[in-house]
Amino acid sequence: MMKRTLLFGSIFIGILLGNLIGIYLLLSRKDYRIVSRYNHFQIIEKNQRMGIMNPQGNIIFPLLYEKIDSFHYGIARVTKDKKIGYVDTTGKWKIPPVYDDLYLFNSFGSALALQNGKYGWINKRNETVIPFLYKNVQSDFNRNGQTIVSKDGQKYGCINLRNETILDFIYDRIELFDIYMLGEKDSSQGLYDLQGKILLPLTYERIQKSEGPVIPFKQNGKWGIYKSITQEKVYLPYDSIGSYQEGLVCVTKDDKFGYLDLSGEPVIPLKFNFATGFHHQHANVSTHGYRFSIDKEGNRIPHRPINYFFGILINKL
Repeated sequence: MMKRTLLFGSIFIGILLGNLIGIYLLLSRKDYRIVSRYNHFQIIEKNQRMGIMNPQGNIIFPLLYEKIDSFHYGIARVTKDKKIGYVDTTGKWKIPPVYDDLYLFNSFGSALALQNGKYGWINKRNETVIPFLYKNVQSDFNRNGQTIVSKDGQKYGCINLRNETILDFIYDRIELFDIYMLGEKDSSQGLYDLQGKILLPLTYERIQKSEGPVIPFKQNGKWGIYKSITQEKVYLPYDSIGSYQEGLVCVTKDDKFGYLDLSGEPVIPLKFNFATGFHHQHANVSTHGYRFSIDKEGNRIPHRPINYFFGILINKL
């Protein structure tokens, strides 16, 4: 009798444990895919629809949306019915899904958006700070608070954060650099400061992008340099002048390469068959079929033995 009781008891406990394990597996089974994580929040996907789950495992944003991008600074970009907005970590719409395209908020607190085929900028309260007037935008605002835009998709101008025009909408191309701007129209180029003041008029064949205050140019077939601090323009007897890098610029004459300093004086003679600009204090050159690197005095940099590089690697491990 005792053995029979123990047998039935064991069977009952086995059935009970089996049921509990089955229930646990059923409850713990994931029928969704985790797309990305952010501070224990999870963007999940099921049946090609996406939602958001909080750290407690609760779905705070339902699995209804075509696409949810990863969180950035507490907000995620969501696509709903082919329109785009931003949602926060509480599952609430930060920016409603009314835009055809929407970019991240920049350091000035505004986001580039596309609506009805035109670009503009909004703030974090979804207020328009720059009207939706522009057919093309080259990029978001740079650190100087300027960007290149086009109203008709053909001619470009430069605006600031207040939507004030810095360069008129007459250019085929504009490039923004740290301390100046380059405009091109009908294959002629001009140079401007960050307020739009003309430094070199729109009459140059080529103006080189350069680091620092000295800018090489080509005008009427002649090369020279423009010293922006003194506003001095100096023509130089070279066949071409590159871009200033680390205080030196590569020049050519009669198929030979050499280097000038910021004053336009030669510091490394024109004796190479090929040369590059300086990067990390050295440049690559070739002469008589040999390629090697030089320093800023023109001295050849010897090749490092292979055990030198292994030594660096070992020291970093």
